[in-house]
Amino acid sequence: MFVSMPTKLKEGLEAISEAMQMAVQLAEAVNSEMKRPKKIEPEKVFSILLLMKKKRYVGLKYEKVDEQPKVDIKGIECVRR
Repeated sequence: MFVSMPTKLKEGLEAISEAMQMAVQLAEAVNSEMKRPKKIEPEKVFSILLLMKKKRYVGLKYEKVDEQPKVDIKGIECVRR
């Protein structure tokens, strides 16, 4: 599930850090309403994301704030020429 998080016009790592904190807070709020043993966990934050269709997207993902972003491609053919 993708959730758009407003970052209050911050840029760079500040925005990524804030989005990750908001994702943790959202997961805690959702988990408090769900029956055990079900729970959700935030996996990654995208700074740029292109959604094509269901299960088809490309984006720059951050799994941790201090790491460099990686390109995440799902369901789209990627050809180099």
